Amino acid sequence: EEPVWITAQQFLDYITTDSRDHFNYLSVYFNVKDDNHPPLHFMVLHTISSIFTGRIAPWMGCGINLVLILGICVLLMKICREFLGKTERFGRAVCILYALSIGGIATLLLIRMYAMLTFFCVAALYFHLQKRKSGQWQSHNRLLILVTVCGFLTQYYFVIYMLFLAGVTLAFLRKTEKKNILYYVRTMGISAVLGLCIFPFSI
Repeated sequence: EEPVWITAQQFLDYITTDSRDHFNYLSVYFNVKDDNHPPLHFMVLHTISSIFTGRIAPWMGCGINLVLILGICVLLMKICREFLGKTERFGRAVCILYALSIGGIATLLLIRMYAMLTFFCVAALYFHLQKRKSGQWQSHNRLLILVTVCGFLTQYYFVIYMLFLAGVTLAFLRKTEKKNILYYVRTMGISAVLGLCIFPFSI
């Protein structure tokens, strides 16, 4: 309870990795069990820190965000082209509008899990739209399950987003064959069980 002086070197050792703790994912997993967030983003950040041992710099976290924002832009272009019937030019305009917006720039610069959360939200939307277009609700669900589990393991806000997306999807499926509802509920159920089995501390 008494304040203790921590030297610059001690602090550097605390927030960087070395040969004793690099690629130690169990440490990350159990360190976040009492945190407000699940472990996926922290594990990715730990991977970058483990590659560049003994170093800490803003680009390490911002680099992760930049890759994810580029992934979001790719998905936005696919959504514009495949489901809105828009041109490549329109898709690029949407990407520029997103990437250069205050939200996009803040997502890039804030070394937190929100770029990863946004990526999995957009990916989940993309796979839902793909399934609606193809009508294939009973098969090829592995990617949707993977994205749903990864989104859950990134940030709990993803659950709120998925509840709304699932609600809209179920409302649409009521107008199609009823067995499609069972296929979809099964897919979401498997995702929920996997997420809770991987990180039961979320409860």
